[in-house]
Amino acid sequence: MTRQLIRSVKAACKILAAALIFVAIAGCAEKFSRDPQDLCDYLAKRSGWFKAIETASIKWSVPQSLILAFIQHESLFDAEARPPRRKILWVIPGPRRSSAYGFAQAIDATWEAYLSATDNRRARRDNFADASDFVGWYVNTNAKTTGISRTDTYQQYLIYHEGAGGFRRGSHKSKKWLLKVAARIQEKEKRYRQQLSQCTDEQKRSRRWWWPFD
Repeated sequence: MTRQLIRSVKAACKILAAALIFVAIAGCAEKFSRDPQDLCDYLAKRSGWFKAIETASIKWSVPQSLILAFIQHESLFDAEARPPRRKILWVIPGPRRSSAYGFAQAIDATWEAYLSATDNRRARRDNFADASDFVGWYVNTNAKTTGISRTDTYQQYLIYHEGAGGFRRGSHKSKKWLLKVAARIQEKEKRYRQQLSQCTDEQKRSRRWWWPFD
């Protein structure tokens, strides 16, 4: 009887371990999804994300879909995203390509400018609400500086990447790869805009505290 009980416990442990591994893999795959197929469900599973983009959008008059498209492209919704390290002698990990970090991949200098301008010293780049607010602030600031509409996803991303100064100098014009990236983000923003218009009130109010992959 004791041996049978031990075998039953071992079998149950194996099943539980397999289930946990499956959930972890599925959760990580969704968390770092290159492009969520169901944006409404994706946001609903992350407590406070709907509220974060709504607040930033209203505060800075920047479309929610644009904020999401920028963040998705920059970090794949990874709170701790960083640029890859350069390789020394093709093998040894060297310094990172820039100081970009977090959801919006804001570099140190630009993030410091944001903190000073908003007087929000407690903001963190790995916090989704703060990163959403940063994108809204940056797009709004660049719109005032360059005269480019806050809703012009294509040109606003060029500014986001090159900076207002670089954009005015036309630094983006010789970067065909960047123009293609901006075009892809523009299409992504259109798709996100359409999906967001179909999100239900229940999804927007969702607070799935049990979801382990926020």
